[in-house]
Parts: sequence; C-alpha cells; structure tokens
Amino acid sequence: RETFVSEVEPRKDGLPVGVIHGDANDHNVLVSPPSDIAREVTGLLDFGDLMHGPWVADLAIASAYACLGTPDPLAACAEVARGYHATRPLSEVEVDVLFALIQARLGVSVVVSAGRSAEERADPYLSVSEAPAWHALEVFDAVHHSLGRGVLRSACGLSAIPGSPAVVDWLEAHRSEAGSLVDAELDDGSTIVFDLSPASLEVERLDEVFDAERFTELLFGRMEAEGARFGIGRYDEPRLWYASDEYAGSGGEFPERRTVHTAIDLFAEPGTPILSPIAGVVHSFRNNAERLDYGPTIILEHRPGDGPTFSPDRGLARRSRAGGRHRKG
Repeated sequence: RETFVSEVEPRKDGLPVGVIHGDANDHNVLVSPPSDIAREVTGLLDFGDLMHGPWVADLAIASAYACLGTPDPLAACAEVARGYHATRPLSEVEVDVLFALIQARLGVSVVVSAGRSAEERADPYLSVSEAPAWHALEVFDAVHHSLGRGVLRSACGLSAIPGSPAVVDWLEAHRSEAGSLVDAELDDGSTIVFDLSPASLEVERLDEVFDAERFTELLFGRMEAEGARFGIGRYDEPRLWYASDEYAGSGGEFPERRTVHTAIDLFAEPGTPILSPIAGVVHSFRNNAERLDYGPTIILEHRPGDGPTFSPDRGLARRSRAGGRHRKG
C-alpha cells in the first residue's frame, strides 16, 4: 500500500485512460500456433471484466499473471513490458508506475483468495494462483522500488534512472571544471591499478577476498612495496567476491548473480583527505556494517545552478565493498 500511495497516487492523473480488458491471464489470451518463430498474441477471450481505466493497468494485470510460477518474476514482467511497448509505446509516467501496479495486482489477488477461503468456497480455480502470487510478492518485496522501476524502464528503452541523461549531459559539459578527489595527481607514479578480477594474480585464494584484514594487508602491502600512495580498483570489472551467496538472485537451479563491479575504488591510508570534485552538500551518512556491504558511507548531493540536482541512489546497489584501509577499534 505504501508503495502504491507514494508511486502511483501522485502520477495517476497523468496516465492515459481508455477501455481495458482487465483480465489478461493464461486462460484468456490466444496465441498463434507453434512455428519456427516466436508465437504472437492473436486475441483475447472473456470480456466480463471490461472497464474504463488507465491503459497501463492492463499491462500490469497481464504481467502479474505472466510472472506467476517463474524463477525470476521481475525478468518475466520485463519481457511482457518489452513486447507490449513494441506494439503500443508506453509513456514514461506509465513505465514509472508499472512496478507498483504489478505489486498492487498481486496484492489484490491474494486478498481475494484469502477472502474466498474464509468463506469456505471450495472451487479450486478461485485460489489456483494464491501460492505463486505470494511467492512473487515476496520476491518483489526484496527488490528496491528504484531497481524494479529501472529494470522495466530499461526493457522499454528508457534510461534505467529517471533524469540520468540530463545529469550525464551536465557532467560532460562541465568536465573541465571538476576538481581532484585527492591532493595529488592520480596518474603519476604514486598510484597503482589493482587487478581484482577472477584472473588476478594479486589474490591466491578466493577466501582471502572475504577476510577484510587479510585482503587489506595484501593490497596495502603491495602499495607499500611499490611506494604508492593510492590504489585504484577498476570500474566494470568482474570481481571475485561476487561468487558469494550474498550476490545470488532468488529462484532457479542457477540463479542470476551480480558479477561486475559498478564503482571505482580508491585505496588510501586512513586520514588521507578526500575531496569532492564538484560543489555539494552531505545528503546522508551511515555505517553499512553488514558482511560485504559498503561500510562507512557518505553520500553527497550536488545542486548546480545551471543543471539538475543529483546524488547516488542508495537503493540501486547493495553490498559493494568500499575502499579504504581497515582499522581496529
């Protein structure tokens, strides 16, 4: 309910409306015969739930049915959204409310099933989707709304994060004005770049990357040996520690897992001044102390007068190892 109120209610007046089918489930959707190419939707049955409402609600209902019993409900919803968008392009506001609407439809489904069970109505058809609907809701509950929305936006050809193209454009236009992260040039002899990929020779055993103290000794030992003040961890690099169970998705014999690092690491001794390359204010700070989480984190918000306000979205990534030397006490 909270997600629906925060994500759908403020946008409902901007949703295109019309006549919708209202019940595009497996029993009501007709598809073409098997062939060498993918089957196509050819028609619909049962217009008993026909109504006037937001067009995207039809997609949400169809997606809610399509994800039932699948190992990755969000991926299933993304495929339905991709196909729907190819035929009837969605507006950006429709895509942005879709994830919340899918959850709302699943919620309605389990509530109706529970109500009918309480009435002791024995028709098994009335509760056939209850168990898979609960499973999908539990999976979605573990997905931050920004991520769910981003996956569906990407499926429809939009940037995963609303407003990100404007931020990228502003950063490109002001590249020359950005300052340094530290009080030194990072491209001189005082910096080394680590290879932390699965093929790395820096680490002999996988268990070493899960031991913070041991891993710190390895990295900073090499920096000390080479006389380097800073170490760099590469962006878009497969990382050894993503082999842990914390990064495995849910469902299936071989669940999808994160493998690629989506940040640049800067390793330096405690007490090293860290600078903001552009003007900003502190958005938030906390110690993310779970295993393989960020650790102590400060998030800045930037408010350029001639551009968009932006800061990292805390909900998009989880358990990314932070750079910086371990200190006891």
